Amino acid sequence: GDSEWYDLQLERRLPLVGPMLNEVVCALPPLGNGRVCDVGCGTGRCAVEIRKAYLRCTLCLLDADKDRVETAKNRVAEPVEVIVEPFVVGAPSLPGAPYDCVTLVLALRHSTRPAPHYAERLGLPLHTGTVEESYRAALTTIFCSLRPGGTL
Repeated sequence: GDSEWYDLQLERRLPLVGPMLNEVVCALPPLGNGRVCDVGCGTGRCAVEIRKAYLRCTLCLLDADKDRVETAKNRVAEPVEVIVEPFVVGAPSLPGAPYDCVTLVLALRHSTRPAPHYAERLGLPLHTGTVEESYRAALTTIFCSLRPGGTL
């Protein structure tokens, strides 16, 4: 829930997140005016870094937690689209698709296996089956959300 607490804990418990985000941004292809979906955007840390490097792309912030999405929206310069919905693993595509690029930073595990308290609060399904099956379904949904030549 609490966005400030979330960011504080992320900094403390995962101090390499900042350098990792720089590496993610440097690994992206040229985005130009493309549409980029940040799945499980949380408080927008990845989206902020993408925006610093790519001023013209449209960033779509996708997360089930409305408070975190609101924090992210306030941190990221326009153009921004906001979708407050869960990433539904196994859905035909992501909401708002197609995208030129999809980022999924620190979110795959939480999308496929949300903590029970988080799933309950946000009405997320608890997945059954193996981790491999869940990851395959999640990545299939994402790949089906990309434009031809798109990047994950």
